[in-house]
Amino acid sequence: MNMKNAHHTAASTASIAAACLLALACVAGPAAASDGGCRLQLSDTTLDYGRMGRSELIDRTGASGEAALGNRTLVLGVSCREASAMRLGFQGVAADENGFKFADHGRFTLRLKDARIDGQPVLLRSDPALPASASVLLRPGDQVESLVAGHPVKGRQLSVQVEVETEVTVEATRVREETTWQGSGSFVVHED
Repeated sequence: MNMKNAHHTAASTASIAAACLLALACVAGPAAASDGGCRLQLSDTTLDYGRMGRSELIDRTGASGEAALGNRTLVLGVSCREASAMRLGFQGVAADENGFKFADHGRFTLRLKDARIDGQPVLLRSDPALPASASVLLRPGDQVESLVAGHPVKGRQLSVQVEVETEVTVEATRVREETTWQGSGSFVVHED
């Protein structure tokens, strides 16, 4: 997943326009070189947040002091030649314990939900100490596994929705000239 090209243009001191794009990538992890031979695919490789003025971004600022660029939902699919217990991760620069770096003063989070293995619904878990659930935050360093009745499940096809939420600090909207906001990373599948 590569987050690219979020532009801020200063038209005047009171007006800033922003065009925010998010480009995505998938790779197979080191464990994916095994006999299962898994491949990843995203429903859309570019998220376009459109053009926004500074005042619009300020209006989207919550109590955290960050302006929300919006939520987008994608479908991530994994296809393996042989049945495998698959774990999903994301390689990217961490912004904090829950999200990944976007520009100098922003972050994006990834929430996995509504997962299915071979067409059957499964629960997700990012930490063995936590209970499985239908939705989990994919944090830096996590490997999310699919479970049925509390046990990892093997399958050939995995489908999961990925909710991407991107935000920047209000300070990031204060620019004098066109500025490009970027972040990058890749989804990874590990198989057992």
